[in-house]
Amino acid sequence: MPSWRVHKKWSKKICGFYSEEIDKLIDNPQHHDAGRYDEKVFLEEIKQVSSKYGEKGVECYLLHHLLDKLKDELVGMKSRYGKIDLNHIQEILLWLKPEPMYKIGQYNNIWNSLLARVKMELKEIVDDITSENGFKKSSARAVINKWVSNSVKLVLELLPPCILIDSIDRAIIHSRVTKLIWSAIRSQEDVTPEKIELFIRQCIGDYITEKGLYREKLCPRKCKPRAWEEENWEHFLKSLKIPCPKIKM
Repeated sequence: MPSWRVHKKWSKKICGFYSEEIDKLIDNPQHHDAGRYDEKVFLEEIKQVSSKYGEKGVECYLLHHLLDKLKDELVGMKSRYGKIDLNHIQEILLWLKPEPMYKIGQYNNIWNSLLARVKMELKEIVDDITSENGFKKSSARAVINKWVSNSVKLVLELLPPCILIDSIDRAIIHSRVTKLIWSAIRSQEDVTPEKIELFIRQCIGDYITEKGLYREKLCPRKCKPRAWEEENWEHFLKSLKIPCPKIKM
């Protein structure tokens, strides 16, 4: 989500009103952003805001959700295409309203009025969101997750039939590799392609051994997972044609 600094700036500028209590309500750790998708929470929160702050409070509440969802879209766009397309963002703004609003038409007029004002300020709003460190980290995480997912999938496809890996195993390995990468980043280590390859190798080897996924009867060479891995790892790396992302934090 954007920082409260961004929420405060644009709530004042677009709604002519701001209350930190609304940000606290939405970002409550017990049900963080639940009003975005849970109809019951949405109605409870918006009723509370409306009774205390009136229509301006409702605008502030809806704008908070809009900016949060806008950031998610910007992160996805940046990770997929490497750039932000304002024209595309203009097109998807209409679909950024909280999910309960598709069933509840009571606040649509407020939403449409809010949306028109957001469109007028869209470039500066996008600049504010994308200039924050939180956005840069989220974008880097999305790029890394995509690269790791593709790389792990490709490596696992090269395993011999005597090693059984299903979609759940793949997800667990992906999660472990990603955790290792982010642990290294937090420790301010240089995360090179070679290091990521090492993480993938380590996680696959450990997981196969840990879960006993080696099926000896199906192996014509009667190899062991560790031996097979060591012998064929160079072949793995040569087969990895996916470039490692440049990580800028």
